[in-house]
Amino acid sequence: MPWSFLEGLDGGGRCLILGVAYPSIVREAVERLKPAEVVVVETSHEALETEAKAVQGAVRVKPVFTRVIERVVELPSNSFDLVIAVNSLERAMQKRGFMTEVRRLLKEGGRAIIVTRLKTFFRRSGVGKEELEKLLNTDGFRLVRRSLKRGQAVAVLVKAT
Repeated sequence: MPWSFLEGLDGGGRCLILGVAYPSIVREAVERLKPAEVVVVETSHEALETEAKAVQGAVRVKPVFTRVIERVVELPSNSFDLVIAVNSLERAMQKRGFMTEVRRLLKEGGRAIIVTRLKTFFRRSGVGKEELEKLLNTDGFRLVRRSLKRGQAVAVLVKAT
């Protein structure tokens, strides 16, 4: 993941890592942003255990299990300063619903970092470029940065106030 997208983000708040939260992502977010709390939402119990152990003691990490990545009913609206979603958008059955859920969870002015694989001639999984453009222009978000390189897209969005 291109960690340069974390540069300049405010730390100290609440951070949500939504789906496919590799231990390296959790560690990097904690080390760079120094959030007060990290909530990790995943569809795999095994992955949740691994991720929580990765930063044990460094910061409070709360694991949350969900069956459907685009709907996390256990978490309150407008409660996160930052949402990091790595390879989660492509797994969502309802991609527009995923983006709506990210917007619901973010505080006003909060940021979302969306990292996803792009669908290409050689790769059947991922998100198509046209579909991604529509999703990044979801109402309630302002696109701050975007990078499309080597079959991967990284976007930073801000919840509009």
